[in-house]
Amino acid sequence: MNNMARKLLDLYRERREGGLSRYDVLYSLYMDVVVKEKIKLIDPTPPKTFIEYLVKPPYSLEYLTIISIVVLTILSIILTPFNTVFRVLRFIIAPVMILFLPGYVTIELLYAGEERFSSAEELMLSIGLSITLTVILGLILNFTGVGIGLYQMLTVFSIYIIVVGLLAAYRKYGSITKT
Repeated sequence: MNNMARKLLDLYRERREGGLSRYDVLYSLYMDVVVKEKIKLIDPTPPKTFIEYLVKPPYSLEYLTIISIVVLTILSIILTPFNTVFRVLRFIIAPVMILFLPGYVTIELLYAGEERFSSAEELMLSIGLSITLTVILGLILNFTGVGIGLYQMLTVFSIYIIVVGLLAAYRKYGSITKT
């Protein structure tokens, strides 16, 4: 057993002997570890390369989820004429891709590995920034002569989300390798 596990076990026993219930002890340990950061959890085998970072689920789950939403949105839009299930999926996933993901990946890029906002603040900033980016990307498409169509917007949003998400993941990887 390593030092961290021993320390947690000793804290658990100490607080349990103090008369606290098992739930209260585990909750207080959780608060110390996650919220107050009194105990720092360190991965004994952190990823050595960016590719390893991207394929290791504990690190890349967020980016893989973003990619999955983008792919599902693309599939639901392309396959809508063939099946009604995709039409329902399109109405559920497409707003998330348009009204949340562009702002979310931008915030992830700007604040990777730093003290951040609360969940509610991050949600509101993501939605507001996404609406702003939608207008900006639409204007860029309109003035380049490509026009504003479903597939043009889908392509631009998909590229933006994937590229900015990848850059955000790289910044997070950089902050992990510094520690």
